[in-house]
Amino acid sequence: MDYREFEQHVADYVEGALEIELRRRMDAARTADPACEELAAVHEKILAALENTAQVSAPPGLADKIMAEARRREQLVAAEQKAFRRGIGLGVAAAAVMAGSLAVMLWTVDFSTGAGTLDALRSGGDSWLTTASTTLYGWIDGAGVALNRNVNLPLVERAVPLYMVLLSSMASAVLAWFRDEIMAVVDSF
Repeated sequence: MDYREFEQHVADYVEGALEIELRRRMDAARTADPACEELAAVHEKILAALENTAQVSAPPGLADKIMAEARRREQLVAAEQKAFRRGIGLGVAAAAVMAGSLAVMLWTVDFSTGAGTLDALRSGGDSWLTTASTTLYGWIDGAGVALNRNVNLPLVERAVPLYMVLLSSMASAVLAWFRDEIMAVVDSF
């Protein structure tokens, strides 16, 4: 047995937890190699020191504090997972609402203006993308004009663009949706 193999098993050797054959080989290596003897002697001194050391008691209430902290962390992880699932659900719902709104708006505007965009899409001609893009760009320009129109806010006596009101409303809706999770995190501090 070489020193490296002796070193791997020396802790179990000193504690007497080896099989008979391996222990016999370890005894032979210890008597034949001074480095193995020295390593075994160091481990025996460490084991003796540990056995003679008085056992230290934990402060009263330490176990309760550890368990309370573990429960608090589990609650935080559960709240985080719930918020993540809610966020994913909110994103999917928002995407579905936007897609549905866009489809209804496309159909309504196309039907009311007689632009024939849907007919062009159905027919699959070469110019369908150009026709659809032109119609969509017209709608986007109209929406841009509408979003930049100023809205008078009654309580602050100021006028702000409509897009600011919409962005503030969306941010407020997100905060209201996650209110319980936000308050739980704030209360944990």
